[in-house]
Amino acid sequence: MIRINELATAELRTALADLFLAARTSVAHRLQEAGLPLTTEVERTIIERERNGPGSWGTATRKEMCNTVAVGEPAAIHAAAPWLTTADIVQVRDCASRLVQVSATLPFWNPLGAAGSELIEKFDERTPDPSYTDNPSEWVTRYILLPALWWQLRAMPSLQVRDDSTAFAFADEVLRVALDEHLRYRVLVPLSGIVLPSSGNGMFTEEGICIRSLSDAEQGDWFMEYGRSSGRSLISCEAPQVVLEVQVSGPRNAQHMPAGGPAPLLVLALQLHGYDIAGCYAPEHCDPRWIQSFTYPVPITLPGRTRAPTAALELTASEFGSAVGTGRMLGRYNVSQPQSPRDLALHRFVLGVARLNLTDALLDFTIALEALLLPDDSRGDLGYRFRIHGAHYLTDEPRNREGIAKQLQEIYNMRSRLVHGGKYPNQATIAVMHDNAREFIRRGLLRAVREGFPNSAMFAQMALGLGYS
Repeated sequence: MIRINELATAELRTALADLFLAARTSVAHRLQEAGLPLTTEVERTIIERERNGPGSWGTATRKEMCNTVAVGEPAAIHAAAPWLTTADIVQVRDCASRLVQVSATLPFWNPLGAAGSELIEKFDERTPDPSYTDNPSEWVTRYILLPALWWQLRAMPSLQVRDDSTAFAFADEVLRVALDEHLRYRVLVPLSGIVLPSSGNGMFTEEGICIRSLSDAEQGDWFMEYGRSSGRSLISCEAPQVVLEVQVSGPRNAQHMPAGGPAPLLVLALQLHGYDIAGCYAPEHCDPRWIQSFTYPVPITLPGRTRAPTAALELTASEFGSAVGTGRMLGRYNVSQPQSPRDLALHRFVLGVARLNLTDALLDFTIALEALLLPDDSRGDLGYRFRIHGAHYLTDEPRNREGIAKQLQEIYNMRSRLVHGGKYPNQATIAVMHDNAREFIRRGLLRAVREGFPNSAMFAQMALGLGYS
């Protein structure tokens, strides 16, 4: 037998979908009454790839027809309020009362007011924000139903066509927010240097983590938004090709302090798996967006440009799954605020990859290699142990160990020359040492994260030919 609360929720879902369809009809009719078209032609910036050869990109414009409610002049939109009929407003109030009855987790924290009041009143006649304690039904109307309706109606390509799937998606979203025990947030990390296979649907997902291809228009939106908000020269960065999306949860009745959740560790995991990625910013916003309109900036340590823009690597589904697994393993380390040599090795790798100056990056990678290859104590010849430990740890092929030991010795000596004086190396030599050090520490850290960091006893076993156990 279906429980009473489950039955009430199912009936409310249908009522919410009916409300959305009625609101769509009313708003479309109101647009026509106000002499406004249902759709408006806009000029949109897009990114065109390979305009001047592989890896190149530039901007262009394209005209598109968009929902007038979303792109129309604000003054005209406000002047046409209220958008809903008296019957629609009765439906809104009814759904609000029923939401109060089925939810045990309302209200939620929202100090900046809500959107969508023009659906039921003139823009300049807004009443004070209600208190959930004094008037729960009105609070649900103002903080859930009106913002959700306004957001979803604006998100439709056009109000002309009835769309039952969108109506039930609206209903499900409202119920999730009203019944959830947390507020949800979504972290977005736009990235260049990665492409997804063209044969798929342009998206991989795994337990709240998603990476998807960006359309040319979405890349253009990034270009316009980043150029306006940052003031930085776009020469120093690249248009992203994909976006990494991570869902995180926050407190229901208190302010959320954004830290990006697992996003920074997933970015590090992709780097450890050999992806040369770049990015400029990582916004975090409420999920869904209509709960709170503002966006939090998330600290992210990435270079603005990839080293080889013409050679973006393809990320397959299996490689994405492996990187997500590595990202979860990284959760046991304090990468941003190191508290151990293991943390420090990861931290310095992150810093080195983001450096523009090759000398600074080389020093970071060498410090990371020392933290990885010289654990626990400082006895004996550090340079000797550095190259012997690395020669055994960084390859399983005995025939490669002599060459690796030699390269590690060169890296170690280079660090000494840079820090302690002597003949300063030229930039070409620094570049070679930088690339070698980066690849060694990448391989070493990936093995350490997935298998466990080595200690002195393990290195002693390796040097004696006893294996790594």
